[in-house]
Amino acid sequence: MRAALVIIALLSACSASDGPAAWAVDPIWVEPVADGGILGFQSWQLYRSGWDNGYNERHYVCAVVVRIDGTPTDCDGCDLAWNMQTRLQETDCEGPNDDRYLALEGLNLTLPTPAANEEAPYPGQSSIVQADYGGGWEPYGWAWPAALDENRASTSDGTFSGDEPFQLRPTLLWDLTL
Repeated sequence: MRAALVIIALLSACSASDGPAAWAVDPIWVEPVADGGILGFQSWQLYRSGWDNGYNERHYVCAVVVRIDGTPTDCDGCDLAWNMQTRLQETDCEGPNDDRYLALEGLNLTLPTPAANEEAPYPGQSSIVQADYGGGWEPYGWAWPAALDENRASTSDGTFSGDEPFQLRPTLLWDLTL
């Protein structure tokens, strides 16, 4: 009898909640290309209501993968910046709103202040990221060499030198109900 109760509890914990996507997160992976440009992918991961309370994968709905191509540009107060071109690469969502997921117009990286560096995912090897989704620069999150997520060494001090791919992680969630 106890086993049946445990199985019922597990099945209910693993079943997806009802309703449309309510939350999204958009991690980005980039690699250097010629002339200081970048090539990468922005992966929009969509979740149902309730995901923001514990971030449980059972609320996963679908994903939209966007290819991004960046060309270097100038930016006041930034260490590096790129103008972005986007295009839908693939999706398992039904009828995604392409405009929302293709809105990225720019990215920039800046080394953190010493105080902010203490909060970095990889202190001494992370950069602060800002994104432009059509309304000017706004906070996005953190960037660091992708090798660090794979437990490989990196000599980067957080500066995107064009020698290795970087992982960009948002620190903000997208509320799709607004």
